[in-house]
Amino acid sequence: MKRFLRGLLIGVIGLVVIIVIAGFSYGTALRKAADAITIAPLNLAGVADGTYTGSAVIMHVKPQVSVIVAGGRITSITPSASVAGNIAPMADRIIAAQSLDVDGISGATITTKAVKAAISNAVTPHD
Repeated sequence: MKRFLRGLLIGVIGLVVIIVIAGFSYGTALRKAADAITIAPLNLAGVADGTYTGSAVIMHVKPQVSVIVAGGRITSITPSASVAGNIAPMADRIIAAQSLDVDGISGATITTKAVKAAISNAVTPHD
């Protein structure tokens, strides 16, 4: 019985070590993917009034947003698909500043960057 329990304990410890290493590796890959994303400053010159949809992908973080532009200004930003966390305070700061250079979602650096990229993608003309 002791031998079985010892083997079981070693197996559980091994599994925990594997999970920790996998989590660390995924976290590292996620940070690298986020670092590879560049977000251009907002430039609404030439953006017609309307509702624009944008998205971004940083591994498993895939926000989609709806951005309303009126009179050359962003007037509304809402998630058009599920976004982890509450983006409303950050969206309000972006609208007030008319800039993506605002504080993000506390404790959600990757989500913040992905949401800002989605907003930029929504209002940036694409060929």
